[in-house]
Amino acid sequence: MSGSGLKLLLARINPFRRKEYIPSIFDIISRAITLAAVNKSMQKNEKNLASLYLLFSVEVVGTLKYERLEQIADLGYSSSINCK
Repeated sequence: MSGSGLKLLLARINPFRRKEYIPSIFDIISRAITLAAVNKSMQKNEKNLASLYLLFSVEVVGTLKYERLEQIADLGYSSSINCK
């Protein structure tokens, strides 16, 4: 579905043209809430499945910085040592 302004204008002018579905603000908020709830429940399930759940800060390493993989591994290792 394309939401271009010209298509929407033509759809409004031409009564024989197929109507395009435009979600309301309620639909958008409802979907966002549903996704957040599913994400939260999945996170809870992941924590229950693991015998050790590590949550450590990796803000010092940028996104897609694959050359810093050893630094990330060291962060994980030191975080696991501190959990014991």
